[in-house]
Amino acid sequence: MPVMADNQLREIATAQAQEHLGNMLAEKPQTEYMHGATQWKPTLRRHIYTQQVQAWRTYDTIKARVDKQNRLVSFSDPNRFATAQTDQLQKLTEKDMLDIAGTSGLLHSSARIAQTSPSGGAMLTVTLEQPGAEWPATLRAVINTQTRLLAAFDVIPEKA
Repeated sequence: MPVMADNQLREIATAQAQEHLGNMLAEKPQTEYMHGATQWKPTLRRHIYTQQVQAWRTYDTIKARVDKQNRLVSFSDPNRFATAQTDQLQKLTEKDMLDIAGTSGLLHSSARIAQTSPSGGAMLTVTLEQPGAEWPATLRAVINTQTRLLAAFDVIPEKA
């Protein structure tokens, strides 16, 4: 069987990459296709075409708020509220929720989930409590259960 020309393989690789990215992301990403090459793989006994693709998307404004001590107390990323494939809530374990909320950098290892509630679509609001003077006592996190990303969080002020 003859080897296909690199330009034909590049077209196939590009089409497959665009299809795959379209299934993963709600918005069409910007892409840059790097140099591709065909190489003989003796163990597979065939030529393999490798095409590197860089993909990214432009982000909107990310909202963040800090307190008087310059500590982050609120964050919201509108892009993380977008879902690509479904608006249904996906199941997350307690460990998953703690791990995702922990990406805020404001969660101590002793944090526990006090409450969870659906926020519409694939979004889940999780209220977390944690002891310790150096950590916020209560944190509310909004998690995109489909992408498994922290979409927003707020430090809940302590009552005086």
